[in-house]
Amino acid sequence: MPTAVALSGGDTHVAYVASGDDVFRAATSGTRWQRLAPVGGDGAAWSVWPAPAKSSVLVVVGGGGPDAGGQLPYVLLRSDDGGRSWTRQLRLADVSGVAVASADARTVYVAAQLVGTPADAGDVLLRSTDGGASWTRRGRAPRVTDGSVERPLGPGRLVVDPRHPEVIYEQLDYGMARSRDGGRSFQRLRIP
Repeated sequence: MPTAVALSGGDTHVAYVASGDDVFRAATSGTRWQRLAPVGGDGAAWSVWPAPAKSSVLVVVGGGGPDAGGQLPYVLLRSDDGGRSWTRQLRLADVSGVAVASADARTVYVAAQLVGTPADAGDVLLRSTDGGASWTRRGRAPRVTDGSVERPLGPGRLVVDPRHPEVIYEQLDYGMARSRDGGRSFQRLRIP
């Protein structure tokens, strides 16, 4: 059963679908699907994000097997060859959003909870400017408060400005937030 679908930003005639532990690619007509390399022992592919300007770069979030603490961590995978092979980037307790900068596909943002942190510690925003070889913690990802319950954003709600990779937008359950400093801080936006 498909868990995610995305259109290629570099070629709008290509669709990607995550299903089980596989990712598939097809022309948007959907008549011929090609199975890409399986995500391997990293569990099910839950989301797929082709880089906006380069269709050969894909980021997939897969749910891995249980670790020593009994959690089911997520694994961020990246392909620079159109899905023929995958490189493990990060191991995370939970993922709220992923975005690849269209101006530079080496810049990737991830809003996630780190493995080993309490569930109520909140999400952090991580950034890589070298395609995932290294990651820096930028700040706390925005969260929304609904009464007395604070909860993270939903998956896929992170967008990088196509001309300014330091500007990030996050869709919240009750509005929007924007960062102008690469995720160090966010301001809520007023939506009419």
